[in-house]
Amino acid sequence: MEWDNLRYILAIARSQSIAGASRQLKVHHSTVFRRLNALEEGLGVRLFERVSTGYVLTVAGEEMYQTATEIEAKIIALNRHIIGQDRKPKGLIRVTTTGSLFYSLLTPCFAAFQREYPEIERGLCGI
Repeated sequence: MEWDNLRYILAIARSQSIAGASRQLKVHHSTVFRRLNALEEGLGVRLFERVSTGYVLTVAGEEMYQTATEIEAKIIALNRHIIGQDRKPKGLIRVTTTGSLFYSLLTPCFAAFQREYPEIERGLCGI
């Protein structure tokens, strides 16, 4: 099973039509129609019932849809986690403040900041 096929299933199920899926996927409606027919033929099972109101998932289609939404969520989470990792901030930040202000108010903030951005070093300059 290719991810691209799952994208088509998600689009058809969400829009309940070939035309809506084609707009969502930015492809011609005939492409969506051909891809769905080829996928159903290859799997040997109908994924959608064609009714007068549109396309409705079958039991097999519902199972595929549920799995596809889980995979989609994992891909989105992976992208959020991975994108920009090479561009994370790093270097030295210098903060000028009084020692009492730093230790009483700012230390928890800097600790949380440093956990999120471990490549950032801090330097404290007292007044």
